[in-house]
Amino acid sequence: MKAIITRLINSVFVQHCFLCKTKSTLIICTECKHQLKSHATRCPRCARPSTSNMACISCQAEPPVFDKAYACFDYNDVIKYSIQQFKYHEALYFAPFFAACLHETINWNEVDAILAVPLHRKRLVSRGYNQSQELAKRLRRQTSKPVVSHYVKRIKNTAPQHTLNKTARAKNPKGAFKLIKPIPYTKLLIIDDVMTTASTLNALCKALQQARSHHIIVACVARA
Repeated sequence: MKAIITRLINSVFVQHCFLCKTKSTLIICTECKHQLKSHATRCPRCARPSTSNMACISCQAEPPVFDKAYACFDYNDVIKYSIQQFKYHEALYFAPFFAACLHETINWNEVDAILAVPLHRKRLVSRGYNQSQELAKRLRRQTSKPVVSHYVKRIKNTAPQHTLNKTARAKNPKGAFKLIKPIPYTKLLIIDDVMTTASTLNALCKALQQARSHHIIVACVARA
């Protein structure tokens, strides 16, 4: 009930740009959006900022489990604060803006179905919503691509990645996901809010690949 009330308040009262405070149908207006730092060139495998369209040194040495990655923004202070409000403080009015950015960043000819990174049941109950699923649902309405998040389950209530050091982050999500049943689509798009070490995404992709081979693309709002 609390989440429903919050959504109603968000939809009615948030009518200005979060940054410049001018009237806007999106939480960050078009003019401010263009001022947010985002590298035009990124590694095609992991979406790190790059100087070329080739795979970065890290991906050449140790390729991720997924095949391609998109990122809308660098993880600067403004984006970080916006995502934290969206993720932890029920600021669902950021969802239309983030979904619109993802929609224009992704090549939709590469996608058959959409999957949000799942939350563990306890965290979902505590938070009241899955921020990645909120984005996936909006992208479904914009593209008519099916959302298949229910095909996979998070079985380990892992510690939040941002609370761990780099070594612990790499180990934390291992074995965290379980495929409920094979996904009947070849080209999958995984939606997440932030990608840092990509450990969570790699763990999810390994679970997805257990039943059949998929071409997996990941897309995040921000790349750290």
